[in-house]
Amino acid sequence: MNQLFSVSLLGCLLQLTMSLHGDFSFKSFNNWLFGYSQETVYHECDFKPNRTLEIENNTQGSITIKTWARHKIVLNAIIKSKEKKITDPLIITVTDSTAIIKTKESLPPSTTIDYELMIPEQTNLIIRAHGTVKVKAVDGTLNIQAQGPIDIRSAANSINAHTQHSCSISMHTVPLASRIYIESWGPVDLIMPTITNAQLYAKTENGSISSEHYFTFRPFSTKLNQNTWNQMRKEINGCIGNGGAHIEIHCKKGTIKLLKNN
Repeated sequence: MNQLFSVSLLGCLLQLTMSLHGDFSFKSFNNWLFGYSQETVYHECDFKPNRTLEIENNTQGSITIKTWARHKIVLNAIIKSKEKKITDPLIITVTDSTAIIKTKESLPPSTTIDYELMIPEQTNLIIRAHGTVKVKAVDGTLNIQAQGPIDIRSAANSINAHTQHSCSISMHTVPLASRIYIESWGPVDLIMPTITNAQLYAKTENGSISSEHYFTFRPFSTKLNQNTWNQMRKEINGCIGNGGAHIEIHCKKGTIKLLKNN
């Protein structure tokens, strides 16, 4: 009897709707339980390499992006709210050069949306988020602004990252023409290959800097006293290897670690 009741309840809670949004195929699964609505929205569309994907999430939800060899974007948006039904919470626009995924600004305060995406490896990303951003194995350029933590794995191009939290970036390679700019309130970890050639400037206002890479300071004149040693632990200017790429890191409160890939 209890098993029959459970099956009947789930059958009543689950709704399936299908429609078409631009070049995206669209499916929505919604259920309502214990005063909270959870809806999973599925989108997919063809997307050629070297195009730009722009994502804006103004809720506290997360953005998680992984890559594959297919020329297609697949999105799962997990929407949670105290409202029983959120009508069209996403705005999606696709052109020949760009795909834009945005959350509506007028959503109820209780609403969060978690984005989970699979995208082509050669995609340029522009992300604005209130929550956590995780990106893995994207070979295109990355431009990310987040209030939550930023976690980038196996990057291979220029990066512009701003966060009100912490930032961890692992580079698969650091091209000589690339530019990496990091501005973070909290700690910063930048992980690079053992053989890396880059000009580097880093500064933390409240914390220290450490490096597993050999670092050559740009020549400067100073007195050898405690103030100098203290300053060198908070601000460095010079190069790793023979120079080449441009790296700049600013940290408000926390450590900056320059680490090697294992």
